[in-house]
Amino acid sequence: MAVAGLSIGQFVNATATNTVVATISGFTKPYIIAIAPNGSYAYVTNHDGTGNTLSVMSTSTNTVTGTITVDTDPQGVAFTPNGAYAFVANQGAGTVSKINTSTNGMTLITNLGFSQPTGVAISPNGNFAYVTNNGSNTVSVINTSTSAVTFVTVGNHPQGIAITPNGNYAYVANYLDGTVSVIDTTSNVVTTISGTPNAQSVAISPDGTKAYIGSDNNTVTVIATASNTISTVISGFTDPWGIAFTPDGTQAYVANWGSTVSVVSTATNTITGTISGFANARGLAISASGTYAYVANYGATTVSVIYIASPASVSGAGLQIPTAAMQAYIPAAGETCGQNAPAWVNWPGIANQQNQGWSSSWQQWPNGGTGGMVCVRQPYYTTSGTWSAG
Repeated sequence: MAVAGLSIGQFVNATATNTVVATISGFTKPYIIAIAPNGSYAYVTNHDGTGNTLSVMSTSTNTVTGTITVDTDPQGVAFTPNGAYAFVANQGAGTVSKINTSTNGMTLITNLGFSQPTGVAISPNGNFAYVTNNGSNTVSVINTSTSAVTFVTVGNHPQGIAITPNGNYAYVANYLDGTVSVIDTTSNVVTTISGTPNAQSVAISPDGTKAYIGSDNNTVTVIATASNTISTVISGFTDPWGIAFTPDGTQAYVANWGSTVSVVSTATNTITGTISGFANARGLAISASGTYAYVANYGATTVSVIYIASPASVSGAGLQIPTAAMQAYIPAAGETCGQNAPAWVNWPGIANQQNQGWSSSWQQWPNGGTGGMVCVRQPYYTTSGTWSAG
């Protein structure tokens, strides 16, 4: 790998940040993506108007591993925090599917109050599923154990919904009246925020301080949840829909129907990058490690995988995620690779592996660009969620 101007102690980037590293096929009009809490798989709804399937996607192999029959025209999907169940809003049928994730068996929840159910969010304690009904201007509150349903009246044509990390409030994007309904999850009392025209999607920052509202007027409105006031409006999108925050909350990724993904700095509320190569991007989800973003290409019946960054931590069994940064150093004269590696290679978790995993490689960059032998290695995360370099 030739990298001009690289000095000792720098990393050689093997995979650039914010690049599409895989395209997964086997879907039928993929729409919304939900990643299981253990990170090993995702459910993807196939929203083709008349179909009734949910695809199961392995995040380790980037393949579709199964299909679950739900009901007509599924849209929103969300997992309970323990991963035992997933709930799916079937817009065409006016039903909600409850899926046992250990068996992929499905129980159909019916209620005369369901009307074009669309978005789904699960309370952090796992006790309730909140489902928007854009045909009746209500949100269904479903007891996840008993399937009992109560209804809360919200704005006109509710679509996206998200719940704050503390579980106290649910934010609902109302498309036709340009409002956001804030439901107090204890009392079901609703507060209305105006000034969000064509609101269609919503995401809450990991610290719960911000709600990002996607609108098809090509903006994302930022709401301060402490005061429920609009703090700013970010422009420069193209019909933004799927929105997800990185686990550390520093960035938000926004899927644009115009076939791009925007990267937003949450510190400045500005677009800092645009990723191309999608086809009517709709749903978007980010892995719990913050390593990958998954984008549903409604126009191409595929899901794209974006490499975001090396993970700070990994949870869930069976994960082994290589980093995208290769370590390299020039050995002292007469030394072999790994005999006396420099101290800067001691990443957290591999300080006791300073001299492990090294091999020699000829590179162009040493000796003023004339070339020479260097020592290289690529640390990775193990199945137990720790660094390893050996």
